[in-house]
Amino acid sequence: MDCTGMQDAGNATDVLYHDVFQYQIPSVGEDNEALIAMFAGTLEDEILRSIPKKCCQTSNFHSAREPDIPVAAYVNRIASLSNCSSSCFVLAWRYLRQLEENDSKFALNKLNVHRLVITSVMIASKFIDDKYFSNQYWARVGGISNSELNCLETEFLFALSFRLHVGRAEYYALISDLKLRNNKLTVKTECKSDSNPIMDSVRMINVSG
Repeated sequence: MDCTGMQDAGNATDVLYHDVFQYQIPSVGEDNEALIAMFAGTLEDEILRSIPKKCCQTSNFHSAREPDIPVAAYVNRIASLSNCSSSCFVLAWRYLRQLEENDSKFALNKLNVHRLVITSVMIASKFIDDKYFSNQYWARVGGISNSELNCLETEFLFALSFRLHVGRAEYYALISDLKLRNNKLTVKTECKSDSNPIMDSVRMINVSG
């Protein structure tokens, strides 16, 4: 995909609005921090179980090397600076799963997870939030250029065939999936903690960026 010649759109302080359509997500009794934490925990588990290909880049979302900022810290940065609804992270999880099902080159790993996350959350925010920031602002939040984010957004949308809608039943199922995955992680961590307390203390280290 040729993304040359793309122009930066808007200013970092621009806020765009849905004039006609408002997509409302039902309340599910989960607070914002819990949903975001489940999303981050699931991503970390996914990349721990994956092995990036050692050949050339397989998609535009791949970095040449692993970014310095940990995934959980990156997700928290997005959540705090974008002010998007927690539902965006639920939809982002659906988009990421669908993307991998459509093409295995989008399978999450340490080299592509950051770009996939910033792109998926931004797209979800544009689709369901009443107001959202411009791509230029999102690019600054994500630590990439605006022109690159424009390119990633286009590739992401075409890879999903622009199928962004998530119905009520599927939305509840996505949250249940995140809960189940994190419950398994909790059990796994507790088991490892019983056998290796040193590693448990290492897991408690929080590196923010």
